[in-house]
Amino acid sequence: MAAVSVVTLSKYVSRLVALVQGTLPVDYLDDRAEFSSQGIFTNARQMLEQFNASISVSLYVVVLLNAMLNNISLLNKSSQSYEA
Repeated sequence: MAAVSVVTLSKYVSRLVALVQGTLPVDYLDDRAEFSSQGIFTNARQMLEQFNASISVSLYVVVLLNAMLNNISLLNKSSQSYEA
């Protein structure tokens, strides 16, 4: 059986734990500036799309609530006109 150093075994176990936890050690990643800038740009675009989606949902809710409140006020006005 080949002798395995404690340092090598420790590195292997720490990488395995990191992968199980869903994180990658830095030495697995490509650290070139081009790769990093592409990653930053992609993350920024994704954040912008998430923001746009949340704004769209918010605007939809505001329009829906506005329509509901207008219908309620119209119903109140029409019920008052029948009573008079």
